[in-house]
Amino acid sequence: MPKVFVTDAEQGRIPLSLVRSLGRKGIKIHVGGDMKIATSYYSAYCTKKVVYPSILLKPIQFKNFMFNYIKKEKFDVVFPLLNELVLFFSKYKKELSRFTSVPLVDYDKMILALDKANTLKIAESIKIPHPKTYYPDNLFELKQVISDLVYPVVVKARRNYGAVGVELCHKKEQLKQAYTNISKIYGSPIVQEYIPDGGDAIGVSCLFGYKNDVKAAFVHRRLRQYPIRGGPSTLRESIRHSKAESIAIKLLKKINWFGVAMVEFKIDPRDNKPKLMEINPRFWGSLSLPIFAGVDFPYLLYKLVTEGNVEKVRKYPLGIKSRWVGGDFLYLLHTKNKLKFLKEFLNFNQKDTYLEDIAKDDPLPMFSRPLSLIYLLNRKTRNRIFR
Repeated sequence: MPKVFVTDAEQGRIPLSLVRSLGRKGIKIHVGGDMKIATSYYSAYCTKKVVYPSILLKPIQFKNFMFNYIKKEKFDVVFPLLNELVLFFSKYKKELSRFTSVPLVDYDKMILALDKANTLKIAESIKIPHPKTYYPDNLFELKQVISDLVYPVVVKARRNYGAVGVELCHKKEQLKQAYTNISKIYGSPIVQEYIPDGGDAIGVSCLFGYKNDVKAAFVHRRLRQYPIRGGPSTLRESIRHSKAESIAIKLLKKINWFGVAMVEFKIDPRDNKPKLMEINPRFWGSLSLPIFAGVDFPYLLYKLVTEGNVEKVRKYPLGIKSRWVGGDFLYLLHTKNKLKFLKEFLNFNQKDTYLEDIAKDDPLPMFSRPLSLIYLLNRKTRNRIFR
């Protein structure tokens, strides 16, 4: 029976979507993380739970563990999921390829794609629309561009850290403070034009083959998110947007991409054009939606690396929605219109809407999620994860 290794179990939704996708195909799955309690460990499709050293706290022990464990188990494929492990496995892909398949681009391309500044500079070179962006390396360089700015502006860490590392600034003093704060934690940020509200946030998910060819593409738009002013989507919908899709493919082809990636856009209501925001060069938070819509990216990637090729998937039903109930609960707690939203929150049978937390054939992760969150958010762990 085929066997794979899925990492980053402590991160909740992404590994769980992957585990369910592959487990339902009869694939044995070892699920690993650096915490003893994690939602995916309780999945009916988790064959074995693996706790490994933290890559942030114990990098040498982590490396030794991974090499020894993968050499011993001889997995068909290893699926690293989040930034630090994606970087590690892309860096050591050649050495690990003696024991397993690692379906990632080479390290230099991964570094490039994870850095918003690099991504946007490539976009500029091939005339892809994006918010006007400045790349000051220090406060002195920031002062040189301040006179050119039209407020509000957004200060962003160059790497994606979810809803953190991003600040909206309405005046010069606020900008300087935000730049200083973000620089201390994440390094020199970018300063970017703010795209006004009123346009959709769109994601174009892709799978590229060995010849830089598109094997699958899927487009969705956000319908709801938490935090409300900017964070992971809690409700999203399958759509078509040929312009955004063609831009995403153009950008990834320029980088000579392989494997999965999701390119994020914001529709600018001033000209109705999709503006490039960033590349997510790994599996993404809304992964459950394309799976529900029949574009099963984890299994497609698995088949690509184990069989050498996979049939192209470019058609899918429109209007399919997936909902993150846990995120919607947080939305409920923080929205001003709690009573109005409560009715929608309690409707678990909306047309063409799938619940990513809840699965009849795999119920335990839903009940274990509160326990894993308590474990995740204790003081020591919180400092490690969000430092």
